[in-house]
Amino acid sequence: MIFGSPWASALKARDLDRDPRVLIQSVVTNRDGSDGEFKVRGTAVAESDPDLGSQISTAIAEAVGPQLEVGKFHLYRIDVQDVTFVHWDNRNNDQYLTRWPEGREEVRRGTSATSNGPPEPHHEFLDR
Repeated sequence: MIFGSPWASALKARDLDRDPRVLIQSVVTNRDGSDGEFKVRGTAVAESDPDLGSQISTAIAEAVGPQLEVGKFHLYRIDVQDVTFVHWDNRNNDQYLTRWPEGREEVRRGTSATSNGPPEPHHEFLDR
């Protein structure tokens, strides 16, 4: 996973240089959470390879428009350590959780509109 930051966001780059831990969370696309959300935890590692910078600059230009000048933006590789997927079944308020590389899948059954019970084993995405 690659992450970039323009020079205008140099504070973010300084923060990553000071503490490289990152948590990247997907956008929740609906109110009830049934589509789910991803959380990616890892460590940001600064990349200085000009060839990689050129490839990223070209990809950004093809996707959204302006070509960034190589060397004029911060570039980080994210070493992924953990991926979590959480989604809800709004019919009964059950919360489903899958974690990698831990290989854990569980469901917490809804006990009320705002509470869930203890984790129970569940198999949905990972090898059974």
